[in-house]
Amino acid sequence: IFAWNGTLDKFVGDEIVVFWGAPLDQADHAELAVRCAIDMRRRLLALQDRWRTEGKPVLESGIGINTGTVVVGNIGAEGKKMDYTVIGDQVNLAARFQGLTRTLGEPILLTERTVRQLEAHGGKDSAGLSLRRLQTVTVKGRGEAVVAYTVDIGEHRLRDAPSQSLAG
Repeated sequence: IFAWNGTLDKFVGDEIVVFWGAPLDQADHAELAVRCAIDMRRRLLALQDRWRTEGKPVLESGIGINTGTVVVGNIGAEGKKMDYTVIGDQVNLAARFQGLTRTLGEPILLTERTVRQLEAHGGKDSAGLSLRRLQTVTVKGRGEAVVAYTVDIGEHRLRDAPSQSLAG
């Protein structure tokens, strides 16, 4: 995360919340987030190989990436509890996409807003990212459907993922 200039927000159970673009502006925040996800995935694949060789249980992960306007800053009550964090609907959408990774059988999911941000900054093509449109999904808490994408990094789909349409 730090190698890709991300801000580690918090741990929520087994989830890591990370964001880009604050406290300093990053014009290439979407590309940084996607490259971080690719790096994390590749490192996990190497660990999985080692764990299999050692006969250990294999950990799986899912990463959801969304781009949008959020509230970021010191949130809480001064003198009580205050955290530098990010909140808002766009944060919730990223979390929902993370949850869809098992359903869609892809370890990294991006929203269409992230893909548009990559395209706007030349990241999708000039950076050599191989993005693939999956399907339109409706997630809990949102009335409008969102297009899901994945980034190919040369691996197979997650095992045991159902190949079915998703409706919220």
